[in-house]
Amino acid sequence: QNSPTADALRQAFGTRHVFGLPLPERGPHVSGFLVHRSGGDFSRHDERYGARVQPLLKAATAHRALLTALSKSSGSDHRQQA
Repeated sequence: QNSPTADALRQAFGTRHVFGLPLPERGPHVSGFLVHRSGGDFSRHDERYGARVQPLLKAATAHRALLTALSKSSGSDHRQQA
């Protein structure tokens, strides 16, 4: 809570609490989602919800990686922003 990063997030977004939701993968990179909250801390209910949606987020991330790899292997370089 007392770091330059925490200070920057507090100033930019009002962040007081951060909930980390890792997406376990093999490889050298760490990936996941960080949910920022300006109000009260995350509840046990929030933590349980995060645990339930983690597999869905992991699958969506893997699907995006697969589509990116297929696009690159086909020579297509068309990118569409969501």
